[in-house]
Parts: sequence; structure tokens; C-alpha cells
Amino acid sequence: MAELSPKDVYAWRLTIPEGHRFEATQALRQMLNRAVAWGLIDYNPAKRGVPNAMRRPKEKRRSNRGTSSRRSPTGSALSTGP
Repeated sequence: MAELSPKDVYAWRLTIPEGHRFEATQALRQMLNRAVAWGLIDYNPAKRGVPNAMRRPKEKRRSNRGTSSRRSPTGSALSTGP
């Protein structure tokens, strides 16, 4: 555990399926935080970053415009006539 480096953590993260990386990394960080608290290691290598060569694009949020239940399928306001 004392020889674990931030680069090792980064390499390990890439072996985890993308949808599970956050949870797995959080568990590793918690475990390493306890190891620091117990004096087993000097620092938490999962907290120190490494350059991210595979930077992901920012996620785009879907707009809710035009999906209000108060509009008809054509996008106009509800009709008031018969």
C-alpha cells in the first residue's frame, strides 16, 4: 500500500467500467483515508491528481423548452374555442 502512486490509481480506474468508476474510486479513497488515519501510509494517493489524457467533453443537459403540458403538440397555446 505504501508504494501505491497516483499513477497506479489512475491506471486502475481505467480498468473499471465507465459507469462504475466514481463509486469504485470513492470506496478506494475512503479505504486509503483510513490507512492514513491509522498511520499505515503518509498520504492518500487517490486524492492526488494526475494529468488526464482522456478528458471527457462536458455533458449537455437536455432542454425542457416546448415540453410543457400546457402546450398542444403543435407548440401553440391550448385552444379556447370549440
